[in-house]
Amino acid sequence: MANLDQIKQFNDGYIFPQTYDETYLATQYISAHMLEVPENVISKLQEKIEEKGLYFGDSELIREIVVGLIKGNIILQGPPGTGKTTLAKIVCEVFNVGYDETTAAAEWTTFDTIGGLQPSTNAAGSEIMVGKMGYVTRSVFNCCNTVLKKQHYQGDKQASWLILDELNRCEIDKAFGDLFTVFGSDGLAESRAINLWFENDDNKKKIYMPNTFRIIGAMNNIDKNYVFDISQGLSRRFTFINVLPPTEELFDNEIANAKKISKNRVINKLSYYSGTKIDTNLMDKIDADFVADDTERVLVDILKHIRYLHDDDDSYLGLSVGTAQIIDLYENIFLSAIIDEYYSATDKKSLMQKIVDNSLCTRIIPQMDGFDYIRLNNFYDEINRKTDYKFLKKTLSEIKKFNR
Repeated sequence: MANLDQIKQFNDGYIFPQTYDETYLATQYISAHMLEVPENVISKLQEKIEEKGLYFGDSELIREIVVGLIKGNIILQGPPGTGKTTLAKIVCEVFNVGYDETTAAAEWTTFDTIGGLQPSTNAAGSEIMVGKMGYVTRSVFNCCNTVLKKQHYQGDKQASWLILDELNRCEIDKAFGDLFTVFGSDGLAESRAINLWFENDDNKKKIYMPNTFRIIGAMNNIDKNYVFDISQGLSRRFTFINVLPPTEELFDNEIANAKKISKNRVINKLSYYSGTKIDTNLMDKIDADFVADDTERVLVDILKHIRYLHDDDDSYLGLSVGTAQIIDLYENIFLSAIIDEYYSATDKKSLMQKIVDNSLCTRIIPQMDGFDYIRLNNFYDEINRKTDYKFLKKTLSEIKKFNR
């Protein structure tokens, strides 16, 4: 523990502490360090994205993220399952930063983001009120310590960021309050100070946000049950970047990628079943039969009709199904094929049709709940006429429940 003289030297910038646990005021002396952008950052991000099996099909997405982060904080917005949170973690890895992660909630106030007083007990057992940092200030504090280690104690990471998931679930103005001023500052140390009124220690009344600190928000702009209006204050201080499912022209590539990932997932989860080794050869054999009997063509076709929207064709629904949901669907299909011992069935086509019907019904169709009634009704009427879809009895029955 540092003595009062040492703490004063920390606060005056004469020496640097090992950590900022005893004084936050000294964070002003590391706050000016600028974010280091890795060499070949675009290609490195693309490489990591491919390693993780993500597929976006948008060549501009990575550039928009890099530009947004150099400028400041970003929000990745799009439907569920497009890989927003995974992408945020990849970005942190490539930029060589650690991260804290939390999920926003509807009841959030500045207590949750900045902090405040909460009940506690002292050594004598008496109830007292003590200060507690919020998620944002705690992450800023962690970033300060990370920068301190990097600059003065041979630390590895250049900063620590905050990944804030499902940001749409909170009321932005109520939750962020005075932080808007800090986010909108010009980078000068004093203007980026967060006042911690709830701290009793004068050395902890203020913490300085490092120039290297970033928030990566992830926002589901489809969830109508939770989306709050985005205030102008937030829109001016964050760069909004759309993370959308690939276009219809790239759908076949997305399917191939989803199948590859789902087969690897199955192999990693199940090594043997009923004496049969679950390996790449078996998965490829199931996949080949799946394609050969035409069942997969029908599956891909109805997935296109569910996801994409054609203004002149009511058989296209326009429900934003993310890549993650498609991967889950194929994983469900391959696992079901193994459990049902599809590879030794006498009537493989009928069995696969049943598996596909069940998998669609459990993995994709529930997302239609609450969707636009008129479009869903027109969609059902159109696809119910298609002879290719007749084997999807459970799927069609479940869709009918949502629009009648």
